[in-house]
Amino acid sequence: MNVLTPNAETDSRGPASPEAIRKEILRKLFHLNTILYLAAYLLLGPARVMGPMLAWTAAVLALELARFHTAWGRSWTQRAFGAIIREKESKHYTGVLYTTIGALAVFAFFRDHPRIVKASLCYLAFGDSASAVVGLAWGRHPYWIWGRKRTWEGSLAGFAAALLVGAATGLPPAMVLAGALAFCVADILPLPPDDNVWIPVLPGTILLAAQWQ
Repeated sequence: MNVLTPNAETDSRGPASPEAIRKEILRKLFHLNTILYLAAYLLLGPARVMGPMLAWTAAVLALELARFHTAWGRSWTQRAFGAIIREKESKHYTGVLYTTIGALAVFAFFRDHPRIVKASLCYLAFGDSASAVVGLAWGRHPYWIWGRKRTWEGSLAGFAAALLVGAATGLPPAMVLAGALAFCVADILPLPPDDNVWIPVLPGTILLAAQWQ
């Protein structure tokens, strides 16, 4: 099965190094910028958000291609984001592109359902950050899924954050639980091309299905 490329910094069988923890915290602080996509949705509204989001996705893709194929692109990316780029991302797309694609998919599929949009993007911003940082910094009970390291502490932290997201966005109790469980599936399983695509889309799909019941 074509799974995500392992991260040397996070998938080691030994404890994470202080440098790996520092880098992951910086990455997840930057990852919280995902909430800007929600701000754009709330500001522009469902009818107008797709055009700017498509343009932004194209711009992010263009920057990624420039990083791969031009010296100035590599130099600029290293100066701007060198502190948070993972080793594997030197030859692969970064999480920024996949996060953008995930947000675009949320708008494409769920933009007429504001609570689902809010919950889906907040799962990506807060649930993913909680599971990654807690797992790397305090995880002491690891398990492996298709070659990728997870910890029970990180998974439980992500589940708790997802429950809080569902409650804060006004979902009914059953949907709070369904969304949090769907988040855990997307967060734990190393589904290609990247979890930043699936973390908002899979729970959003489950929430939409539950809404129709």
